[in-house]
Order: sequence, then C-alpha cells, then structure tokens
Amino acid sequence: MTNIGSPKLRRFVVDLLPWKNLHVVRDIVDIMHSASSEIFESKKRALLNGDEDATRQVGQKKDVMSILSQSTLLHI
Repeated sequence: MTNIGSPKLRRFVVDLLPWKNLHVVRDIVDIMHSASSEIFESKKRALLNGDEDATRQVGQKKDVMSILSQSTLLHI
C-alpha cells in the first residue's frame, strides 16, 4: 500500500473507509508524528541556542533523536 498513490491520497482513502481500528491506528500515528516532531524541533532549537545539556546528549549519540539532530545540523 505504501507505493500506491500519494500520501495525501492514501490519507483520504483511510479517512473514507468505515473501519474503526484503521482510524484508531491513523490517530495513533498522528499523535506519534506530532510528538516526535515536537521533540526533534525542541532539541534542534536547544542545540542552535548552545544548550550544553543538548550538545552533550547529541555528542553521546545514545538515542535516535540525537543522531537525527546531528545530521540535521550538518545540513543547516
């Protein structure tokens, strides 16, 4: 299913289908995406502002967000 149509089209189809469990999964994915984006952006802001704790965490590379933050900062 991931190769069929655009993400917008797939979302439209999911919204149309009367399948409660699919809608629950959609809502869970939305919450996870929102939370992870918020965490990532706050860590990125902390790094750009020179927060020592955030810099140390990214330097240790012990979590996915730190690795993503480091690779994102290389592209800024």
